Amino acid sequence: MTELHDTRNSSDKRFVLLFHQVSDSFIDRYGRGSHWDLLLEHDGLLLAWAVSENPFDNPGQQIDAAKIHHHRMEYLDYEGPVSHDRGTVKRHDQGIIQWICHKSQQVVVDVFGEINSGRITLELILGDSWNVTFVPAQRH
Repeated sequence: MTELHDTRNSSDKRFVLLFHQVSDSFIDRYGRGSHWDLLLEHDGLLLAWAVSENPFDNPGQQIDAAKIHHHRMEYLDYEGPVSHDRGTVKRHDQGIIQWICHKSQQVVVDVFGEINSGRITLELILGDSWNVTFVPAQRH
């Protein structure tokens, strides 16, 4: 895996896509099974969505997502158990992002990951329900 810390500009914002394998007690308490955590760096926080499927595996498709609480910046580099018996997280991809749009009902970023590059669009449906769509960058 490439070390992004060595090559990124200090003003670059980062993203990570984690697979969150939840424990049985977490499923019982919250009703959400294993999912993908999409985390986007913004103003010293990680904006976070729990995504039902890996958006990078489903280009062009709208995938259900739920806006969840902000995460600590440490999750950009963390893999392992999650506190309070909430399961484990494993990194699938990480990289830098360029913010295109950050509004209350729409978030758009260009991602430049170690594995995937392209545009992620998140659109609010209702309440905390969102759709996420990934469109891969065109290769020349």
